[in-house]
Amino acid sequence: GIIMLGFISTLFGMSFQSLLPAWAREALNVESYDLGGLMAIMGVGALAGALGLASLTDIRRKGLLLIAISAVWGLTIIFWAQTTTYAAAAPLLALIGLESSVFMSLSMTMLQVYSAPEMRGRVMSLGMMMAWGLTPLSAVPFGILSENSGTANALSLSGLILFTLTVAFFLAVPQF
Repeated sequence: GIIMLGFISTLFGMSFQSLLPAWAREALNVESYDLGGLMAIMGVGALAGALGLASLTDIRRKGLLLIAISAVWGLTIIFWAQTTTYAAAAPLLALIGLESSVFMSLSMTMLQVYSAPEMRGRVMSLGMMMAWGLTPLSAVPFGILSENSGTANALSLSGLILFTLTVAFFLAVPQF
């Protein structure tokens, strides 16, 4: 279940990374300096998420938290994709950074905790493929969609798919 949810989040939640430069140009009409600022803001959110998660000592219902983060991440992408000002985009990007960081950190932790010791290396290799290896796969279809319908629409669809598949996963596997 962790790996399945990870595939969903990576394919549809991480697509924003490859489309961020095009979106920033189209939606905000910014240059590389301001794009770097947006990416830095996202990094601050990711750092806050990782540190916040690391500071928690006992998280009950980790699966439910993972599902909630994934669903909210999808909704945040939808709202962010439709923004047209730097001031509105910046906090949403910080939130996206936080959500993606918490999701990835928590899912990797859960993979390690729930794997048998003799399987941990193999499971973690699947986890790393999930976290980083699949990210470029979503760039091609969403890039094509972006060319045809606009980057904001492609990103919104990505967030909608992430949200919808996360809710469907929750309904299909409620014990997760």
